[in-house]
Amino acid sequence: MDAVVASAPKPTQGLSLLDMDENAEEEGVLPAKFSELDDSHFPLFVTYDQLCKLLEADFNLEFNPSPLPPARTARAKNRKISSRQPLISFDYFNSKIWPHMDHKVKRGLHSALVYSEFMGIIKGSEASLGKPRHYIDRSEYQNHNNRSLSGDIPERSRVYTLFEAYRKLRPSTSYDIADRVHLLIKTIQDHGVPGNHIDFLYVDEAQDNLIIDAALLRTLCPNPHGLFFAGDTAQTISVGSAFRFSELKAFLYRLERDDGHVKRGGRPPVDPHFFQLSTNYRSHGGIVNAAAFIVSLLDSYFQHSIDSLAPEVAHVDVTTHKPLFFSGMKNQLDFLRLISDSDSGKVELGAHQVIIVRNEKAASALKAVIGRVGVVLTLYESKGMEFNDVLLYNFFTDSPAAWTDWRAMLFAKRENKSFNARRHSILQSELKSFYVGLTRARERVWIWDETSDGYDMETLLVSHNLATSYKTGGVVPQLAATSVADEWSEQAKEYFSKGLFLEAELCFRKAEMGWWAEVAQAYDHRQEAMRLPEKQADRLSIFFQVAWTFDRLAQKADPNEDHESIRLLFYNAADCYTVIPYHGSAALAFLRAGKYNQAAYHYRMAGMFDEAVEVVKLHNVDRELAESVTYTAKFVFAARKDVPSLHKAWKLCTDKEEFLEFLQDNGFEEQRVDFLDSIGDYEEAAELLWESGGYVSAVNRFRQARSPSARLKATACLLDGIRAEIPFATGYLNPSDNLSELFSLIDDSEMSADEAAEVGMLRAVICLQTQDLGQYSRDYFEAGNIRCALLALDAWTQTEAPGTIEYGPTNHVAKVLLLCQQYGSVINFIVRDPDFIDHPDMLTLFGISSTEQAVESESQDITYQRTVQPRSFIFAKASILKTRDSKPRNQLDPITLSKNEVDDLIRRTLLERLNALIEKVDNLSRKSRRFEICPQFLMTKACPGHADKTCWRDHIPEKELNIKQFNSRFRLHLLSIAFVDYWTAIDGSVDEERNRANKQKYIAVAYILLVQAMPTVKSWLQEVFRSLRPGEQPMSFLTDLLTTCLLATAFDYDDAVTYLWRGQWSLDQSEAEENGLIIQGRDKLPVVGTAIHCYLLTGRAWIEVGVVVAFAEEICGQLIITEYYHSPSAYDGLTLPRSWIIRAFAREPSLQNNGALAFHFVSAISKFLKLLVLKEDPGRLQMQGKLVKEAAPSARGRAVARLCRCLALIGHNIESTKWIILHILKEIGTVANPQVRTEYQGYATACNWNEVVMALKTSSATSPLDKLIVVRQKAKALPSVVAGMRTIFCPDEGKLLKKLQLVDSPPTIALQSQTLIPGLRQVASNPGIELKPQQSDAALEQKSLQLERKSYPRNTASVIQAFFRRHRRRAGGPIARAFEDLAKKMAEDPDGQPPSRYLLLCVRGPLPHVLAYLNRLPDACLTRIRTLTKEMQDSEHEMIEELREKKDDVRSIHWDVERLIKDLHPSSKLYCRGPLKHQVSVSDIVARVQEIPNLVTRIHEFAECPEDADYDLGVEPLLSERVPWAPKTKDGDDEASPLVEPSENSAP
Repeated sequence: MDAVVASAPKPTQGLSLLDMDENAEEEGVLPAKFSELDDSHFPLFVTYDQLCKLLEADFNLEFNPSPLPPARTARAKNRKISSRQPLISFDYFNSKIWPHMDHKVKRGLHSALVYSEFMGIIKGSEASLGKPRHYIDRSEYQNHNNRSLSGDIPERSRVYTLFEAYRKLRPSTSYDIADRVHLLIKTIQDHGVPGNHIDFLYVDEAQDNLIIDAALLRTLCPNPHGLFFAGDTAQTISVGSAFRFSELKAFLYRLERDDGHVKRGGRPPVDPHFFQLSTNYRSHGGIVNAAAFIVSLLDSYFQHSIDSLAPEVAHVDVTTHKPLFFSGMKNQLDFLRLISDSDSGKVELGAHQVIIVRNEKAASALKAVIGRVGVVLTLYESKGMEFNDVLLYNFFTDSPAAWTDWRAMLFAKRENKSFNARRHSILQSELKSFYVGLTRARERVWIWDETSDGYDMETLLVSHNLATSYKTGGVVPQLAATSVADEWSEQAKEYFSKGLFLEAELCFRKAEMGWWAEVAQAYDHRQEAMRLPEKQADRLSIFFQVAWTFDRLAQKADPNEDHESIRLLFYNAADCYTVIPYHGSAALAFLRAGKYNQAAYHYRMAGMFDEAVEVVKLHNVDRELAESVTYTAKFVFAARKDVPSLHKAWKLCTDKEEFLEFLQDNGFEEQRVDFLDSIGDYEEAAELLWESGGYVSAVNRFRQARSPSARLKATACLLDGIRAEIPFATGYLNPSDNLSELFSLIDDSEMSADEAAEVGMLRAVICLQTQDLGQYSRDYFEAGNIRCALLALDAWTQTEAPGTIEYGPTNHVAKVLLLCQQYGSVINFIVRDPDFIDHPDMLTLFGISSTEQAVESESQDITYQRTVQPRSFIFAKASILKTRDSKPRNQLDPITLSKNEVDDLIRRTLLERLNALIEKVDNLSRKSRRFEICPQFLMTKACPGHADKTCWRDHIPEKELNIKQFNSRFRLHLLSIAFVDYWTAIDGSVDEERNRANKQKYIAVAYILLVQAMPTVKSWLQEVFRSLRPGEQPMSFLTDLLTTCLLATAFDYDDAVTYLWRGQWSLDQSEAEENGLIIQGRDKLPVVGTAIHCYLLTGRAWIEVGVVVAFAEEICGQLIITEYYHSPSAYDGLTLPRSWIIRAFAREPSLQNNGALAFHFVSAISKFLKLLVLKEDPGRLQMQGKLVKEAAPSARGRAVARLCRCLALIGHNIESTKWIILHILKEIGTVANPQVRTEYQGYATACNWNEVVMALKTSSATSPLDKLIVVRQKAKALPSVVAGMRTIFCPDEGKLLKKLQLVDSPPTIALQSQTLIPGLRQVASNPGIELKPQQSDAALEQKSLQLERKSYPRNTASVIQAFFRRHRRRAGGPIARAFEDLAKKMAEDPDGQPPSRYLLLCVRGPLPHVLAYLNRLPDACLTRIRTLTKEMQDSEHEMIEELREKKDDVRSIHWDVERLIKDLHPSSKLYCRGPLKHQVSVSDIVARVQEIPNLVTRIHEFAECPEDADYDLGVEPLLSERVPWAPKTKDGDDEASPLVEPSENSAP
């Protein structure tokens, strides 16, 4: 449409609104920005306003002069436009600000004069350029040597008081002409001129500009020969102007001296030149001479008001038509005759005649008398226009100057009397106004006054033969003229372009151009509407009428009218519709006007998204606006939920994936499924439902998809659904409707045997089927399936099975106790494995879901929040914790807590369930007859209570008393003791005391059994040893032999060492060789000693892996004891599990040193490990009666873990083997198949020896009664305290075994969080370390910091410690431990550079707090994002874009937080970079921490930011000015030097 309009022919009348409306801009003539101007645009003719708009576009500034709201075209957030409106023009000032100013202060002052002082002197003078607030202060204004329009100092003081009121009364977003220039000048100073400079610049009507405008123009055109200013300072009646060419010349002179090229000597200064055009080509001599006389009066009595110039001369010297004065003419009929036509007598002025009055009030009064017989203008409106004849009506009568002012000038000029310019300062502006009125005429000037106030000026002019006077009593001449239509049309155009719309309407009507007259009238009505107060009741209805008029005129225009004019009328209509606002009507009008950006925007605001999208598709719309409209349309269409609307939204995306991502991002989960259903993509719809927990619907859709993969997914989804519906501990005997429906779908499912077995187990769980649960428990425990084993075992504990201990047969009780022991083993594993709970299947089982990850690191994933669902077995306890939060909530809503809090609740509750079962079993065991034989019946064969059943003990007949019976009874006690050993203290000393009492009871029972049975056991061992027959059982011979040897050395070491050497067996050599029972060395002699074990590790003989591993552990302990025995330091530093030390000392060390035996042994274990991980053929090795290949992976994993522990202990104690062992452990990680199992993952993934030691401590932590012991025999200044190991100081090795007999602390579980269940006491945080008094992780870290501080500069550590002391705490938990490990890794890395003291202090002190604080921010961001998404769905469409912008901002903050967490995480590559392993510097860390305060500020704008002491303990110390790595500042220097980390030897 624009192209058509551009090529349309001009109308016959030659009229175009584009030419007449000064606010209308022709499309495509000017570029959008100043920087886009090129040579093709020159010579360029623009107004000063257009030039400023080009500059503003480059700097994203927007000055909208209209009080109407601007038509929005793009997202303000992305464009970052600084918009100000409206313009405080004189019209705005006069109508909306001036009336509200203090009447006492403004009395006697004209609003035009005051406004001129504001703009021309206070804000627009040269002096204002150097002011911070861009205006001069009161004292400067009062004392400034300028030619102010105001006179004396008191009057100036009143003007400045009004200026202060003006600043308060104007709208906060408004601007005036001086504000605009100041901002542009400052912006160019900051950013430079956009694009190219201008070579030559011509400025016309310069007197209408401010002086500061010249500074802006001089910046754009630095060529000193290229600036040209033209104007007439005698015409400076423009409100706001206070211009003089002499001041401009001086200003340009100073600017030239300040030019950079001139200052550097690059060129000489070029002084501005001043010249005058003294010939007047418009008016004849009669008018020019009179005007020159007025100028001479100004120059004589107000010397600084205008430039002193030579008098003007007329090109045509006609003196007959001098100005004619009509003074004292009170008869209105005379005036009517004056403006009547001499031929027709009709009262009517011609097109080139005008009546000029003082102001609007005078104009209205005159029009009321004479009607619209001609054009009546105010003096200000007439400026810049030319007429043949000018009638000045009541110029002196309505003058603010008194007659005494005019009389003083008359006397001064005629009688040479003194003239007080200050007293009569009003004449300065009055003479200028009179000059303007005179010079509007080309031919004749008449001055008509009803009074004689102008008599003095009349006298002056007449006396100098420059005017004539009308003689009272004569006949008044008839001066009106007649004009043709073309003349009226041309004059209408000029009036219209000047904004004189009523005058233009009058001229159009006289030219018989009715349509154009209505257009002019519509413009006038709009102008009046814009002046209405915003609170006026009928303002909006008036605007609607104006908009409707513009719209109507555009639609009924003649086809021959200019298309651009029609387009502008539609645009004006749309502009007025936006005020109301009628967005739909505005959009249609904008569309017809070819303003597609505005059309799209207002269709969007009207909720007419189909139309908005159509505009975006068919027309060239701003990219950002198009994206905004498209996004909102997609959102609204999707929110409607019906399929046709969803397909509309789909069409606005590039593909299906983008649309699905859009739906997901905005929380339209239901719509995602409906859309996929509508396009037949059932499989993907099912996956979405599966993910959201809609299992039944998901399974049905998978089956609808009918693809092979969908059938498999249906089964997996069905199984997941059943699992989710049977939560741990709360889902028994309580099937939901969904579960019943899911079970009904099983028949049509294709399940594997394992899946079918799990479904069977889940059925048994929901129904608590005792027998089935027992079998499933055993199967899953043996298979190493911890999740299923835990669920089956826990459900089994809720049946009647545990109660049968009291009355069941011996074998049955043993099975029950074995299942109980398995239950304890599973819970013990889960509780003590820090990572197992994080497994998704376990979280689902426990009714827990993780919030979105805050960071994904390569080696450590930290989930910072967990959500507890209502069906979770810890929900009640989580609710108690949540009640501490003051915010009200629905009691059935999921609860979100920190990961540590939830994990602690899980561990605590699991232990409580286990302890409860232990107490139940213990009580039942005490009452069960299977645990105790009646001694009276045993001795006397009779018991009085046997017959009447009052004796609860078991009465066994003598014939049944045999070894088998004893073994079965003894086994029950052993099983009971083993199960009770799983009891864990949770609630402090009370539980600990109860545990000690229980153990004492079992020890008493065990003592009786063992004392009675020990001789028998010793006898059995010798008998079994001698009765071994390899020929009868070749496959079990070696297993039985090693088992007997291990038991014999444990129970009867003194005798065993005498008979074990004498064992002799015979077997056919070929059969022995076939079964791997014979091996010969190179010298054909039998191989003896530990070399036999090295052979057994090859897999060539039939043997049980568990026995081989146990035998390897014995050899390992003996090798280490022997190594220390032959060491000069004796046993100082010995590190072994407690039981190993006891057994090794009991056997005594070897009298010969180890030599190379340790290396041979390590090599043998390395080969054996390859067999266990199936890297090589395991041959005849067996596990639990099966070949190793067929054994459960978990069983093989446990064996591998035990052997890895042997290697780690050898390397830790025998330094020379450390590196070969590290190589072996690394190799496990590469050969393991299919992946490294959790049982030995810590060893297989270790990169250095520190990590091996960490894995060793972790693996030993699962045996609380068999902790790693570090023996210290030498007193040192700084004894080493190692977390995870118990240190015993024992100078005398003879007392060592005695010290190892007692355990000071019972087994406990160390929780990670600091939050406790209300009513429960804190659990000991690290009881495995023997410290007096016992210390927590935080205490140990504090002690570590205090010890290490001795190596730091004194004030460095004191600054950091001051922050910790203020809050009385340090960071704890896994984050602090991870940073401590990082510090140790840095300090002990032999390949890297040693870390600086400051770096270690930073890593161990503030940095854990920094990360702890950052970890809290992602959840705040994600919570706010979810809230905003919900608000978007619930809000009206007008708010969607604003909420989206907020959500994008929060998402941006979230990404920044995630980046910082990843950068500062202990596993980040930041701390060890590059092939040379250059370590991070403190300055690198601080540079990232410096981003946090700004992030927190940004978060505060959108969400609640957690207040946390970690910020004070982490961020503040690192950014403190008192720490040694802070930027250094010099005295008196505000600029800080770059951040430099002090060197090792520098003192802070």
